[in-house]
Amino acid sequence: MKRLIFWDHERGTWQYDVMCLAIIAFIFFSPKVWFDNGNKKATLPARASVQAPDRLR
Repeated sequence: MKRLIFWDHERGTWQYDVMCLAIIAFIFFSPKVWFDNGNKKATLPARASVQAPDRLR
């Protein structure tokens, strides 16, 4: 277990390959809502993201 946590396997071994596949599987098969922070500003159209300056008081 210690070797697994500290990634103590050499490159090219089957243990290393399994850990890489596990990471890739986590990236592609994890639900999108786990990483969704609710901030959608980057996906708004350009005209919707530009705002007029506030009036000076």
